[in-house]
Amino acid sequence: IKLWKSLNDVQGLHVPRHDNLEEYVFSNFERMYTAFEQDREMIEPDRFHEVRYEDLVADPVQRLHEIYEHLDLGHFAVALPHLEAYLESIRGYTPNQHRLDPAIRTKIERRWGGYLRRYGYTADVAYG
Repeated sequence: IKLWKSLNDVQGLHVPRHDNLEEYVFSNFERMYTAFEQDREMIEPDRFHEVRYEDLVADPVQRLHEIYEHLDLGHFAVALPHLEAYLESIRGYTPNQHRLDPAIRTKIERRWGGYLRRYGYTADVAYG
């Protein structure tokens, strides 16, 4: 019950206060990517494959085929009909567009600029 209360207080089933939300998002992202970058060389190359979101959205069938081959996940042909059915179900979907306050853009560039540059993002792509 003590664990449940702790998870409840932190993860959900409560009214969010949004206290320090901005800092929480910035610091969690930084902590996550710092840990990932420190540990990524411990991951066997055949067990890890990076795909840019934009590339996945532009050609999901080809990108997933590459993922299946790189990670040796089995016959892509088995998954293909399910993927095609899913893609048909979301045909016409348009992602939300967001406009960020210039002050937030500046903070993102200052705090996450290294990540943006490492993965080839520009302000136009990163911020919409």
